[in-house]
Amino acid sequence: MDITFERSRMLKAVNTVKSFAEGSSGQKVLQSICLSAGHGHVRLTATDLALWCQVDIEAQTAEAGTAAVPARALGTVLKTLAGSRVSLRKAADDVRLAAGSSEVRVAGCDAGEYPDIVLPEGRLAAMPLAASLVNKVAYAVSGDATRYTLNGVHVEAGGAGLKLVATDGHRLARYQAASLPPGSVLEADGEEPVSGIVPSRLLSEGVRLGSQLGGTATLELHEKSACMRVNGAVRLWADLIEGPYPAYEGAIPSTYCGCATIGKGALGSAVSRLAALTKGCRVGRVRLAIEDGEMVLEVEDAALGVRAIERLAPSSVDGTVPECGLNVRFLSEALERLPEAARVQLKFSDEAGESPVAVESSDCAGLFALLMPMRL
Repeated sequence: MDITFERSRMLKAVNTVKSFAEGSSGQKVLQSICLSAGHGHVRLTATDLALWCQVDIEAQTAEAGTAAVPARALGTVLKTLAGSRVSLRKAADDVRLAAGSSEVRVAGCDAGEYPDIVLPEGRLAAMPLAASLVNKVAYAVSGDATRYTLNGVHVEAGGAGLKLVATDGHRLARYQAASLPPGSVLEADGEEPVSGIVPSRLLSEGVRLGSQLGGTATLELHEKSACMRVNGAVRLWADLIEGPYPAYEGAIPSTYCGCATIGKGALGSAVSRLAALTKGCRVGRVRLAIEDGEMVLEVEDAALGVRAIERLAPSSVDGTVPECGLNVRFLSEALERLPEAARVQLKFSDEAGESPVAVESSDCAGLFALLMPMRL
């Protein structure tokens, strides 16, 4: 391998991919970036075997080839070289980098030991996803590795629009729109929507890089994998999570016995204060009730000897609003997804306060959250 490139471009590419190598196992080859030089470009690939990241940059290629270079060393060397144009030449497993008056030799790995790079195939759909859209549901993904089908966001795209769903079994977040985001492409045949369970980390890393690089992150669904593309030159991909997604539709109430409507600003601030008081609890619980026309929110931490009450004036109360217990953090996170000026509707599905409570707002169409109650 013998290539020449702009130092700033290569350093930016290394900074983009290196986090996917630095966080991997103790194997030196997995802590390396695979450099693959072709005609007029060099491709950088890094992986922790769960998630892959790849970046292409322009380069003059005197001799094609492949090298595996430790990510940390490569980034450090590029920062310290004297010149703006860098030549990189491979000698056995090592690489020599020269720029201006600087010349550095970096001990590399056997590129033949680098994991096989299998790119996603069989694209079925592609759609731009903003960080704000992913954030609407990804917070409800389960962190329990044993419930692997809940470790991702269920994405469904088709002629009927877009649906994103996440749940950890105790709460559910759903976003649905009647149309796909502008610029979306459907390539699958038939009337059935394209769907898959996309690892939440792939989505979060994709939109993070989109924001960091000032570009658009586009989600691609493939037959067995999902990919996030940023600015055309950056690609992240991972296998779709296998297995059936829970039949969550059955958990969503079809009717409600009561509804309390209240401003999100006041409710969100009150719930945030109560959540802060229960931060040390394994599970913080808030009691919610309507008393004398006021919405009463109460938390208690016996260990700290703290009991706090917030009293708010709801805009309206319709039907029967029962006393119930809710996870205060879950309620706070659901409210955070709504606009500050929104009017929030808390909908109750039974008069005993033992069934799921819905959180939604007409000011944020398509967004819906469901919280399972807790014993008081």
